[in-house]
Amino acid sequence: MPGPAKPSPSQPPRSLANPAVAHRRRSSASSGDTEPPTRQPLGKVFGAEPPAVVVKDIHLVRGSDGSKRIFIEFDRYYTPILASFLKGEEPEVRVTIGNGKMSPGVPSAIEVSGQSLRRIRTAREKTNGGMCIILDLQPRTDCQINYVHYLGKNLFCIDIAGAKPSSRGKEDR
Repeated sequence: MPGPAKPSPSQPPRSLANPAVAHRRRSSASSGDTEPPTRQPLGKVFGAEPPAVVVKDIHLVRGSDGSKRIFIEFDRYYTPILASFLKGEEPEVRVTIGNGKMSPGVPSAIEVSGQSLRRIRTAREKTNGGMCIILDLQPRTDCQINYVHYLGKNLFCIDIAGAKPSSRGKEDR
């Protein structure tokens, strides 16, 4: 008597929730159900929480054209989360660093009072225990924000360029 039919490679298994983990089985009762494995945070897998990312320095470089570059130096390679909140009377750009802390001597606030950037400040995140660096922008200004990550130097740079006046002027008639 022939055994059960083997599934063909062109047809995925029907009873699995995730075909990528089809080779893993739970060692439960002989029910034969296949379930995907549960995911755990890396700290629980390796037995300890990962070390905190340390912000070693924050400094501002002003360009001759009115642009500003904010350099954030980390103790190791790290890519923060960048989010902008530009509506309202207090627009800001947030650089969120999960599980992060400041090195002693790094200023908690830098007053800028520029055309597009008012202040750079730091704050603790209440939800995830990390920290964020907040760039307070001038209200109702038009600026362009870019970022660059320098891999070899563990630097994250935010470039803020002020709006340039239009070169067209009045429309031709």
